[in-house]
Amino acid sequence: MYLGNIFKGQFVRYSMNKKGVSPVIATVLLVAIVVILAVIIFLWARGFTEEIVQKSGKPPYQVCDEIQFEANVYNGQLQIINTGDIPLYNLEIKIKGGGSETVQKWESNIGIGKSENIPLDRSGDQVEVFPVFLGTTGNTRKAHTCTDNGKIAE
Repeated sequence: MYLGNIFKGQFVRYSMNKKGVSPVIATVLLVAIVVILAVIIFLWARGFTEEIVQKSGKPPYQVCDEIQFEANVYNGQLQIINTGDIPLYNLEIKIKGGGSETVQKWESNIGIGKSENIPLDRSGDQVEVFPVFLGTTGNTRKAHTCTDNGKIAE
């Protein structure tokens, strides 16, 4: 028992002389870790948001709902007639047929009341046309495709 008490006494003296981290330093370290984590989460989440394209102060879904046009296919050409009040900046043309699907972009401004004949790269069972309008994001102009407002050409 005498030997056990000697070791026990040395352990108690050793642990009493040991010093820990100051509470101020611990607090600073915790705050720094929280700030770093907040910055990482902010940068990660920022990628999920995109700037909203607007036209005349309206959000894109409203502008897309107001776009009106007719689409007809004949003799390997697609005829587009803009019957609405919003000019069509571009078109995305999706051609489905034969088990495949191709997307053709047509870069031409079709003004209000104007029409345009577009030669198709290939024929298919179904031709779907998606309008693209030119809006603004902050001070820059940006195109927006109305993917929910496509029309099947007849």
